[in-house]
Amino acid sequence: MFFIFQTKCSWVWPTFWKGYRKELDVEDLYEPLKSDESGRLGDILETLWLLIPRHWKAQCEKPKPSLLKALRNMFWKQYLSVGLLDAFNTICVRLGQSLLLQQLLPFFALGSTTPVESAMYYSGGIVGCTLLNVILTNHINYWCMHLGLKMRIACSSLIFRKAMRLSRTALGESASGQVVNLLSNDVSRFDLMSILLNHLWIDPTLTVVVTCLMYKDVGWAAFVGVGTIFIIVTSLSYISSLSSKFRLMVALRTDKRIRLMDEIVNGVQVIKMYAWEKPFMALISNTRRKEIRKLWNIGMVRGFYMGSMMITTRLALFATLITYVLTGSHLQASFVFVIQSYYNILINTMAGYFTRAVSEVSESYISIGRLQKFLEYEEYDAQGVKMLTSDPSPEGKTAKAVEANGDVALTSLSQSSIPR
Repeated sequence: MFFIFQTKCSWVWPTFWKGYRKELDVEDLYEPLKSDESGRLGDILETLWLLIPRHWKAQCEKPKPSLLKALRNMFWKQYLSVGLLDAFNTICVRLGQSLLLQQLLPFFALGSTTPVESAMYYSGGIVGCTLLNVILTNHINYWCMHLGLKMRIACSSLIFRKAMRLSRTALGESASGQVVNLLSNDVSRFDLMSILLNHLWIDPTLTVVVTCLMYKDVGWAAFVGVGTIFIIVTSLSYISSLSSKFRLMVALRTDKRIRLMDEIVNGVQVIKMYAWEKPFMALISNTRRKEIRKLWNIGMVRGFYMGSMMITTRLALFATLITYVLTGSHLQASFVFVIQSYYNILINTMAGYFTRAVSEVSESYISIGRLQKFLEYEEYDAQGVKMLTSDPSPEGKTAKAVEANGDVALTSLSQSSIPR
């Protein structure tokens, strides 16, 4: 284990030591990996984005580009790999703790015939499963955040390239603040979504496995507790899906506020000349107040389904035990410990990760739709581009201009061609 730690983590110590001795600069940091460079990721995503309309052209007359399909084709293998590892950790390792606990508890009962060696093996297995769960969870989260970072870099690169090719009509429809909002808020949805995406299929699978194990121990009473969880999780999933609607409202209000700020900054001289500071201040304050109200709604939704985890475990356990006792069965302390460990795992995944995954995936879907809307803006015609070169002056000043669709942009300016 120490060798693995040295192999994987020892490379950061020189950076830590350098940062302890002085303030770190950009030159002190490592270059990004080749697989994480924005140019490479942007090229792959742009290629997939352009290939999708060609695929649709073969099936229908109108092309239908889809950023969601491009991202799926680019990252599905990596998400499947980390999902299988996460499924092994959630279903096998974490449930292994409960199964070993079920074998260990009879050792502490009066008149137990369980050998001490077996109890030590079971205890060591519980400790080993706990240690393995911690290691796998840390690496899985790091892997998922790395995938989210690559997805964010690819989308940011694609947005930047699109912004450089917008026509004059598209520039009038989109403000610079909208691009900033896309690069700062919308693409950041991919970080947490990457961690929770696979829980949409892992947690229901875990529920089926846990239900079968509890049915073997308590019979039909297991379905009462799981049914209670199912009702609560279904309600929480619907409430969590509302956050996507609030996220869209927040994004629209943020775009409006940034657009107003751009107009105010551009016309600040006129505002100062006519003493219009207070009316525009009230306009911005009102817009910001509406934006904060929607953010407050998102916070209330998240707080509700995260706080519900405190009561869901006890409610499901109570329903199972009451049903088990009413059917004439005898209740034992070891039995309660095992059932509670099952429900702790089930509630942590279904009421915690699953409902949060529904919320984050819904918000990410809204963000992808906003990114696609920007990528579908009109571009200048590359075939109609005409290069204009100025005649060199006696001082050797040269410049080039690109003319497309009536728009002219200067390029290849030499240092001597810039007026002073």
